Amino acid sequence: MFRYRQLFYAFRLLGLMVLLFLALTLACDDGVEVTPTKEPPTEEPTEQPVEQSAEQLVPGGFRGIVSDRDSGAKIPGALIVFESEDGTIRQEITSDANGGYGIELLEGRYWVTASHDDYQTYTSRPGFFVVIASVMQAGNIILESNLPPDTTSPGGYQGIVMDSASGAKISGVLIVFESEDGAIRREVRSDANGGYSIELPQARYWVTASHDNYHTYSTHPGFFVVPGPGFQTGNIDLEPKQVSSDQQVSPGQTGGCSLGAGGYCWYFGADSASCDDVCASHGGYHEATRSYAGSDGSPSDCRGVLDSLGLAIDDFFETAQGGIGCFAIQNTSGNYFGYWDQHPTTSSATYGTPGRHRICACQQ
Repeated sequence: MFRYRQLFYAFRLLGLMVLLFLALTLACDDGVEVTPTKEPPTEEPTEQPVEQSAEQLVPGGFRGIVSDRDSGAKIPGALIVFESEDGTIRQEITSDANGGYGIELLEGRYWVTASHDDYQTYTSRPGFFVVIASVMQAGNIILESNLPPDTTSPGGYQGIVMDSASGAKISGVLIVFESEDGAIRREVRSDANGGYSIELPQARYWVTASHDNYHTYSTHPGFFVVPGPGFQTGNIDLEPKQVSSDQQVSPGQTGGCSLGAGGYCWYFGADSASCDDVCASHGGYHEATRSYAGSDGSPSDCRGVLDSLGLAIDDFFETAQGGIGCFAIQNTSGNYFGYWDQHPTTSSATYGTPGRHRICACQQ
């Protein structure tokens, strides 16, 4: 019984194997290939280089000022041309009313020219202006004039003539300008405030300045140079001449002209004397008493007059004492205190309290 059962299972297994074989045979005949199912491979994305066009580039550029080499003046209307090294880009701009310009350019190296009818053409060659993307750089341009120098428009000198010892302004100084080639000679006198002004053509000038009470000044071997239009400053210091002992004015004395400050004759008046009295024997009162050392002048000019008279001044004050102008009071040491009276100065003014010595300018 057991044997029959074993045979039964053996035949049954054999039948199943036959059926499987037949099924496989039929599948091959129909062209169907059975393959294991697989997931499709995953590919990593790759970046492809993208070529930028000129329009996609970020511009930089240059901005600056166009100016005159000699004067530094800003130049409007200058044509500025930027040309790339390879010749593919050419851009231009004109400087504005203030000489300024600004231009955007693609990154690269550029030859630059700048031109104007009144100036020589500028070029950067063999160098370049180098443009960096997104950066505006400074590119100032200096042009040299192609016009001949202006020798016709007036220039000149102006200044003050002063006493080298006291700093007082000197009027009536004769100032002579003579050109280096001798073709031009012009002169001017300093005014009541020691000032002068003179127009001169462009040239180099020897200058002299003379006054009876001072040593003559000279620029030799140097020059005052007039480079062109416009006034130069030329202050002049004169050295006072030494006054001989018989010309010195003693306190209270009204004789002898004390040479000095401002080029006027100054006198140290007697105690409580008016300037009319002081100047009675010296050609009369001179307005410089008021305009130079008095109320219309300045405390510093008053002090300069006192010094020019040789007075030993211990101290100096501004005051208001009835229009007596510049004056001095002797102190217990034998020296003096100097004073400048701000009240309007008059020739006849005196002060009731003794001890005041007026300082007066007279005609002689």
